[in-house]
Amino acid sequence: MEPQKNVRLSEELLAKVVNAAREENKTPDELVEEAAELYLENRRWQKLLEVGQQRARDLGLVNWVAPEAGLDAETEKLARRLADGPTVALGIAKRLIRSSFDHSWDEHSHREAEGFAVASATADHREGVAAFVEKRKANFTGQ
Repeated sequence: MEPQKNVRLSEELLAKVVNAAREENKTPDELVEEAAELYLENRRWQKLLEVGQQRARDLGLVNWVAPEAGLDAETEKLARRLADGPTVALGIAKRLIRSSFDHSWDEHSHREAEGFAVASATADHREGVAAFVEKRKANFTGQ
């Protein structure tokens, strides 16, 4: 099987890079630069070729692998799953992840609690809870 040409780095891999950089007392800008380096220089691509696709998934080097011809379709499926989800809560989570380097643990915990309060007041939250209780698929509306 020919190696796949397009990969998506996993959050796990980026977390490993961030944790390693933190241990070296790097600044948030340096952390972002190091994470970007993984993408821009494609250093993990060589590792993917060395260990194979399944092993790369097992190691957390990639979230998924798709043939170049199917990459657009796979990306569209991922985008659709996110768009069909509880978008307010997903947006809050994304902001919390991005701002986590800028605040202390205490400050971040408070921001997380505020985000939870906002998300739990949405119609999507109510729908998610109702769907869970009723053992059905949720129908999120972005409200």
